[in-house]
Amino acid sequence: MYGFYGKGFNEQSFSAVAGKLYGRLAAIAEPLSYEELQPIGVSVDNPWMGEQTESRFFAGFVEGLSTPHEKLVTFNWRSGRWACFTHTGSHDCMWQTISQVYAQWVLPNSIKLKDQQIVQLYLNNPMETEPEALKTELYFAVEGLLPREDIAL
Repeated sequence: MYGFYGKGFNEQSFSAVAGKLYGRLAAIAEPLSYEELQPIGVSVDNPWMGEQTESRFFAGFVEGLSTPHEKLVTFNWRSGRWACFTHTGSHDCMWQTISQVYAQWVLPNSIKLKDQQIVQLYLNNPMETEPEALKTELYFAVEGLLPREDIAL
């Protein structure tokens, strides 16, 4: 996927840096629509494991930018097993859902994660959707096989 990397986790969120990165991406991607681009964000570093202002975030598009633009960099979404959870609500409070995933699924079930990256697939446009109705799929790379289960968080 093509996009930009930025740094800065502030007030429990990557929202500030993500907004800047997506603004730059939107200028490159015109005239494609939100649906044609399918925005994605990746929390590359766990902001609670180091200096939060140095935590990296990747903002990019799954679709639409099939040829590299001279200023864009790549993020390779690795193949393998991924657990998916859906966050409903403002992107600013996504950290609460992520905390629940760790507290109610990862830790009690001794789930081994491959790394600290969390891939976020934004399902609806925040410019056209009320914050409380936003939906984001959160992907966690896991080691080994997992049983199929639906977990309400």
